[in-house]
Amino acid sequence: MIEFEIFRALWSSGFTVRRQGVLSNVTILREWEALETEHAAVPGSTQPPSAHAAADGSSLRSTAMAGRLRTAAEGAAAAESPDIETSSAAYARRFSGAAGAYFLQVQARALNYLIRDLPSPRVLDVGGGHGQLVPTLLRRNCDLTMFGSEERTHARVRAYFPHARISYGSGNLLQLPYGDRTFDIVVSVRLMAHFSAWEALLAEFCRVSRLAVIVDYPSLRSLDAVTLLPLPLKKHIEQGAQRYRYFFPAGVARELRRNGFDVERSFGQFFLPMFLHRAMSGSRALQLLEGALRTTGVTSLLGSPVLLLARRCAEQHKY
Repeated sequence: MIEFEIFRALWSSGFTVRRQGVLSNVTILREWEALETEHAAVPGSTQPPSAHAAADGSSLRSTAMAGRLRTAAEGAAAAESPDIETSSAAYARRFSGAAGAYFLQVQARALNYLIRDLPSPRVLDVGGGHGQLVPTLLRRNCDLTMFGSEERTHARVRAYFPHARISYGSGNLLQLPYGDRTFDIVVSVRLMAHFSAWEALLAEFCRVSRLAVIVDYPSLRSLDAVTLLPLPLKKHIEQGAQRYRYFFPAGVARELRRNGFDVERSFGQFFLPMFLHRAMSGSRALQLLEGALRTTGVTSLLGSPVLLLARRCAEQHKY
């Protein structure tokens, strides 16, 4: 829907979209700013910009196109709030029972593995209203801040940890209201895969992190991606299953590098597809098989989802 609105704005302004793919609102806003600067005034003229636009049909068309692009971009930013769903009671039920408990146990083990030697006095959890990481982070005695797209995304965490030392914030996930390098660690799970402008999201995580960024993603280098069950069938097996994006590990690493971070280590969580664990009600036999595959190194190569830690590049690090 977001891409459709952007393409419609371009099309109605006389432009042909030649390259398919998701356009982030950051790219579009930069294009809008460039057009605004170009048509703001004509050097050496005393006429206002609107007079030139009226006299020049192409300027008028470009100005109209810029306006439509900005509207589409702002709409895209407002629409990016998948954490409303992932913080809901319905989403929490997907992690109930033996299979759900197993998933959360492995995820906690992965997080502990990644942050074992990191100082973490200030941690920002973005889109973590599901509360899955909160126990692990609180055990590290960190100064934890939860940020969600709306205040209601914090309801579960507030209810389950009423006396914990946690700060809360809400707003546009692509425009975090914090200064550069405010937090030592930024962590986010169950979010990036549901985000169309995921590159802009990663860039924002990197901007506000001083030391490290931790995110997860479903990997295309996995058995889960090879199966790629049709969504209706997957919903039948996994109640509440949602559409999400798969990633190549190299693509995620490249985007982090572009923002001054290098992937230091990662943790592939499951070799077998998660829907299979759910279908088998958290079978102990499957869990033992997963353990054997992890011991032999298969899961580290072909596991999914992947939880990774990226550190700020040494040349950019400032204490």
